[in-house]
Amino acid sequence: MAKRILIYTNHYFPENFKINDVVQWLVDEKYIVTVITGNPNYPKGKLFKEFNKFGSVFKKDNLKIIRLPLIPRGKAKKINLILNYISYFVSAFFYTLFLILFKKKYQFILVHHTSPFFIAIHPLFYKFFKKSKIFLWDLDLWPQTLKALKIIENKYLLNGLELVIKNIYKYYDYVFISSKSYISIVKKRIELNKVIYFPNWADLTIEKSFKEKINDKIFSNEKVNLLYAGNIGEAQDFNTLINASKQINNNKIKFIILGDGRFKDDFVDIVNSNDLNEYFTFLNSVSNKEVLKYLNSADFLYLSLNDSKLFNMTVPAKLQTYMAVGKPIIANINGEGADLIRDSKCGFVADSGDYKGLINIFHQILKLSKNEALKKGLSGREFYQKYFKSELRKKELLEILN
Repeated sequence: MAKRILIYTNHYFPENFKINDVVQWLVDEKYIVTVITGNPNYPKGKLFKEFNKFGSVFKKDNLKIIRLPLIPRGKAKKINLILNYISYFVSAFFYTLFLILFKKKYQFILVHHTSPFFIAIHPLFYKFFKKSKIFLWDLDLWPQTLKALKIIENKYLLNGLELVIKNIYKYYDYVFISSKSYISIVKKRIELNKVIYFPNWADLTIEKSFKEKINDKIFSNEKVNLLYAGNIGEAQDFNTLINASKQINNNKIKFIILGDGRFKDDFVDIVNSNDLNEYFTFLNSVSNKEVLKYLNSADFLYLSLNDSKLFNMTVPAKLQTYMAVGKPIIANINGEGADLIRDSKCGFVADSGDYKGLINIFHQILKLSKNEALKKGLSGREFYQKYFKSELRKKELLEILN
């Protein structure tokens, strides 16, 4: 008899998150899967056109998707986010009660936690009545993220949240984490044998479309093209890139910023006010298929994170994506992410916030031959295939469920 699994997630297709892959794996393995999610509105904060604001139900074969009504994120200002979080929490709470009272039992519950943490509360009610096994895939550690982004700085409030979250953790059967460094935090909340290192992987379109030689070049061959692709937020610390660009004093490097996010408007304003337009090109978010063309056409791929205790423990999913493409990486990052770049020999690293170190990297890459750059990129691809490819995570997840 097919096993039934209930998935709670803040985001699901057409929003681009790894949970989309996990659901497909489970469907392919003949699990009966129900996804509880909100109406899609990330990252632009507007409800996707083809969806009903009052929610919807989609069913095909052994997959059912329940889209609950919520207040969209808007431009992700604090009040918008709070309303978004609360509205989804309330919708999911009442739907959970409906499941408990009227629907057949699910053997497993998987919580895909990005943000906020409230989504981890509903499965506790379900487990109390149905005795299901519940798993938390924790991709955004609270309250550490709130502190790192300076959303909450009051130590008493942070300590109170930590106590609440610790008590929620203890009811979970397993907790998946994406960075090994997170163990130092989560082991204080739950037994170590219940913690599973579950690193990120690249989008399957990107993972399976590797090309060593690229023919469809988008960018100019006259410049070294440095591409950032992804969310444009405060956590990414683009001020370091801006400060470096003010002082490179040459027109050989072009920065392409592909994506959307809370900091994008400010980023564009800073570039304009500092007369840096000749160095930067801004592009809106595109589909996974389209983003692959841009990644393949860049000479180097860039990522950065703020210098904070949590972010120094974090390996951004972007790193695995960049490795899978097989292009050399330039990063302003500390901790585990920086160690992975050095261990894989796939690029260049300066500390978070170190714009002088970034300038020094720029000087190095301008002297780098195409063969030397290719070698670094391929080294990252080999490292990805050995440790991060999706097939490894799929096998691991299915072994746990079985």
